[in-house]
Amino acid sequence: MKKSPPLLVALAAAMGAAAFAGTPEAMGPPAPGPFTPREFTAAVRETNDKRTIRIVVGPAITALPLALSTFLLDHADLTAFLIKRRNIAPYKIVMRGPFRAEANDGADTQGFITLLSATDHRRVYYAEGVHHSSVFPDIRADAVIIMTTEDAPGVGSLGATKSTFEVTVRARSRVVAKVAKILKHYLRKMVDAKFRRAIAAADRVAGAIAQDPDGVLADASAFPALLAGDQEILRRMILSLPLDRRAGSGSGKIQP
Repeated sequence: MKKSPPLLVALAAAMGAAAFAGTPEAMGPPAPGPFTPREFTAAVRETNDKRTIRIVVGPAITALPLALSTFLLDHADLTAFLIKRRNIAPYKIVMRGPFRAEANDGADTQGFITLLSATDHRRVYYAEGVHHSSVFPDIRADAVIIMTTEDAPGVGSLGATKSTFEVTVRARSRVVAKVAKILKHYLRKMVDAKFRRAIAAADRVAGAIAQDPDGVLADASAFPALLAGDQEILRRMILSLPLDRRAGSGSGKIQP
């Protein structure tokens, strides 16, 4: 199964949001990508050392069992396709290799994200992105993202997943970096808003899966990049869930 960036992470990374926890050496070996492991380690260290802001978003609750959430994380391009097809948001994610993707939120942010390491409950990503603003110069940034996930038992009839994002942003442009020192509050609000929007979109997908499983499976079958084997895995996962007309539409939330 391919390990593509999770939707929530990819969309935030597209505008330069990132998370950093621990030292680069503690992350494990980077996945193959456009840079060498040594170059990635240096980039991670530099992003942290020269950070502009650092925030934590979450924990966020999404009304899907952890196994299905993980499948959607591993198929972020499919998840973005479902979100756009259902008119939830104009997201687009295109895989540029087994561990690298290009993400665009359809509005003002875009970029690339590469998976560095992954375990069952923790993923580390390196991102390069740009946020286009009508007020400020383009905000270009390097980023490192750490996402942790865990099962949230007892939340909703379908089960749920709890996700937390530790976020650091490093503005690259000298002009933007100087502005960012003055407008850190603006940057924090922007990053937080991007994550919240993506989390809300993911929760609406969860609601669609619970309320209209056959329709979601039909939508997924229209995605040309989904392999037949993965399509069958998704079908079994979704059809094993109880039909829940109440799921989604606000069931997801970000805890204070």
